[in-house]
Amino acid sequence: MKYNILKFITFSLIVVIAAVGCSSKQPKQKSQLLSQPFKSDLVERDKIAKLHSILLLPVATSTVSTVCADQVRQYDFVTEAFQSEVGIKLKSDDEVLEALGTDWNAQTITKEMALSLASKFKTDGVMFIKVHSCQERVGSRAGVDKPAHLSFVVHLFTTLNAEEVWAGTYALKDIPLSENLLHIKDRVHTGPGWASAGDLMKYGLRLAAKEFEKQRTSSFLIAQ
Repeated sequence: MKYNILKFITFSLIVVIAAVGCSSKQPKQKSQLLSQPFKSDLVERDKIAKLHSILLLPVATSTVSTVCADQVRQYDFVTEAFQSEVGIKLKSDDEVLEALGTDWNAQTITKEMALSLASKFKTDGVMFIKVHSCQERVGSRAGVDKPAHLSFVVHLFTTLNAEEVWAGTYALKDIPLSENLLHIKDRVHTGPGWASAGDLMKYGLRLAAKEFEKQRTSSFLIAQ
């Protein structure tokens, strides 16, 4: 009898430990990217239409952890997203990085800094991006304790008048497909498994580029 009771207690403990272990990580299932609707904070369409060249600056990440910053601040993410979507002359190369100096990653890019660089490179406008919050996934593509999430804001200023003509905010989070089946069409695969902060950044920048081009082309029609 005592043996059976001891056996039962041991078995119960194993079940509890296993349950806790399983609940500590999200299910190892295919994940999807959830994008909140893009919020266009400011759109000056007639002034956007007058821009024929834009300086693209690297992502400012001074307000987030170093681990997350390392994942999302790659200049290539910005240049690839906008060059593939935007039909306007873009200045985004090694000269821009050289002009910023070696410590730009630790700085919050200010309006004054951006406009100064735009004047230097003689572009009609300047666009820069600030990451407001960033959480790298805790785990791997197969399973996570915490999924990655990211939010950033995009600013576009005219060089001549230092006037902001477009701004947008994005908030992105990776979630399991089973949590949002009703919005499958609104979500985009980032590949199998759970996305990293870098994955979210690349997708968010692509959304930003598409939205800007939409505003730019509609602005051009209005200006005509």
